[in-house]
Amino acid sequence: MARALRRLVSLLAVAAITLGGFEVMLRAMPELVPLSLLVRFEKGVRVEIAKARNFATGDVMRDLPRDDGGPPLRLYPPFARIATTQQDTEDPDPAPLDGNGFCNPDHSLATAERIDVAAIGDSFTYCTAVPPANMWPAQLGAMTGLSVYNLGRPGTGLYEYLQMFKVFLAPKSPRLVIMNVYEGNDLRDAIRYHAHAAGQGDRADEQAGDREARSVRNALGRASYAYNLAATGIVALREALFAERRVRRDRPEKDVDFRYRLELPGGAIAFNADNNDRDEVVFARQLIAGEVSTALFDKALADFMALSRSNGFQALVIYSPSAYTAYARYVRFADPELQSLMPSYSETLRRYFAEGAERFGYRFLDLTPLLQEEIARTGGSPLLYYPRN
Repeated sequence: MARALRRLVSLLAVAAITLGGFEVMLRAMPELVPLSLLVRFEKGVRVEIAKARNFATGDVMRDLPRDDGGPPLRLYPPFARIATTQQDTEDPDPAPLDGNGFCNPDHSLATAERIDVAAIGDSFTYCTAVPPANMWPAQLGAMTGLSVYNLGRPGTGLYEYLQMFKVFLAPKSPRLVIMNVYEGNDLRDAIRYHAHAAGQGDRADEQAGDREARSVRNALGRASYAYNLAATGIVALREALFAERRVRRDRPEKDVDFRYRLELPGGAIAFNADNNDRDEVVFARQLIAGEVSTALFDKALADFMALSRSNGFQALVIYSPSAYTAYARYVRFADPELQSLMPSYSETLRRYFAEGAERFGYRFLDLTPLLQEEIARTGGSPLLYYPRN
């Protein structure tokens, strides 16, 4: 009995020393925490680690007042260095944002009285994982000699683009405004806008759900990095082991499998291996089933053209497809249902925006055929999209 007790005490001492050392290591190097698990950490610990890694947190963001009844619109602070949460990145040490909190390599544009071109959009316009000089607005400016201001903000949609334009760029009297519509999630953002404007709450966020793991909602979860990592790791492992079984059984929205691969001439490449952005599939199903409509964009496009007339600029809408659309001839989804669903979703959106050029009066450029032609010409090498982002 005494021997067993001593052995138990020894084991507990070893475990305590090991966990203590692990705790010290994580606090010294919080970058070791995988982002896929960090989002599940207890909220206080998650925010603490996010600050240490220069990620955007709620207490440093600033609210932009809206005049359209939409959900809260939060912007990055001026001159901030916002680290990307993407695992694919060309820019591990981000350049500072400009005086308005947007990514423009030429900070003087933030205070310029006039600019030639305004670029409005989401993460496909913002400097997501690349230096500001490599984003398309800066490249357009370099190619044309025009002053092009990048007003991109991740996680926003058409209604938010217009709100930011009115505050920051309408006074600069641009001659051309380019609205970059992203296939992947601008429908989600339109649903969010209308739900909030109608006083129904944030439908998109409600469907996404709270990702904080239940197992960390306790005193230990509020105190320990190591415990959060272990607890969320166990949850993620359990989900990985049983996800396929759950998907086959009843296919609830929370169990969407949005992974796919590109079968390129040079070999297969896995895309979205972390199964992110599953809500994209949720809203694609709703669109094809007629539960939501592309008419959710109507007001934004009508308002865009009203701003065009009142401010005297030309309005151009460009359509950026998701990777699975650009690589349509090569894509193979893990879930066979998506092999037909996602092309239908893409075709429905692209047809709506193309027809909208006639209805609303903007000019329209669909980048899909241009990207598909380039991919066919090169055989998909080099990649035009990041595999994980």
